[in-house]
Amino acid sequence: MSAKQATWIVDKSSGWDRKHFLDYLVKKKKLSDRVASNYVSRCNRVEKELFVQLIEATKSEKNYVQLMQSILDFACKNTKTVVAEYALAGTLRLAVRCFAEYQWGSVIKSYPRNYRATRRPR
Repeated sequence: MSAKQATWIVDKSSGWDRKHFLDYLVKKKKLSDRVASNYVSRCNRVEKELFVQLIEATKSEKNYVQLMQSILDFACKNTKTVVAEYALAGTLRLAVRCFAEYQWGSVIKSYPRNYRATRRPR
C-alpha cells in the first residue's frame, strides 16, 4: 500500500475501517489495488456528497433502496447526459453494494437489484 493511500484510510469518522474494506476487496473480491482503492474512494464520496453513513444506510433493505435512489438522484443532478448519469450512478452503486456485502455478508444478496433506471426525459 502506498503512502498516498494511507492518508485517507486513517479517517474512521463514519465508523467503518477503510483499510479492512480495501483488504477485503483485494483478497476476497480479487480486485487490483487500484480498483479496490477506487471503490473505497467512491464509498467515501457517497458518504460526503449524500451526507450518509454507509453502515446505517445499508443496514436494512429499506435504507439500502433509499440510498440507491438517492445515488441516482445525485447522478441525475450532477451530470448532463443520460450516459454520464448511468456511468456515475452505476459506479457509485457498485461500490456501495460491495461495501454492503463486506459489512453485512450474504444478506445483501437478498436486497433488490432493480432500481429506477433513469430520471431524465428521453
